Amino acid sequence: MEGIISADAKATFVRLDQWLGAAPAAPDDPLAEAAGRFLTAYGPATPRTFREWFRLERDEAEAAFGRLALDAVEVEGREALRTGKISLLIEPGPPAVFHFDETRPDSRIARLEADDALQRSAGRKDLLEVRSEKVTEKGRPLSIIFIQPSFQPPNTLSNTPWRLRNRRPTPNGRS
Repeated sequence: MEGIISADAKATFVRLDQWLGAAPAAPDDPLAEAAGRFLTAYGPATPRTFREWFRLERDEAEAAFGRLALDAVEVEGREALRTGKISLLIEPGPPAVFHFDETRPDSRIARLEADDALQRSAGRKDLLEVRSEKVTEKGRPLSIIFIQPSFQPPNTLSNTPWRLRNRRPTPNGRS
């Protein structure tokens, strides 16, 4: 067969070698080539994700990764963070990078606690000494305490004394 082959006026077929030229040479190691292309498209990744994507045996995927020149990176931590198994992932180095889900309260708290610990280890000094007393009373209704300034004439807020006001939520949400 030579040139353009036409079955009818509506469809035209061309031989692949005439359209693209010479066929590319097959890679020496097709599985390692596939692993390299997989990492380019979806990396960083583990041999496990490559194995699951291509439905390979464990040894095949690990051997393909072993034949590539790769730099090891942390991917399990990011997966654990994404799935909620951990609250915070810290990438060390100047500066330390906190990876956390700001929509999760536990993740925000972990970030604050880690930042506090790192700042203290770097020599930060707290200017004010504080003391915490944890109180747990079982069976008591929820009570919310708001701190608000007592009544003062306008423009005197710099010297405003503060008082505590105890509010209990009511069924309609008002105090």
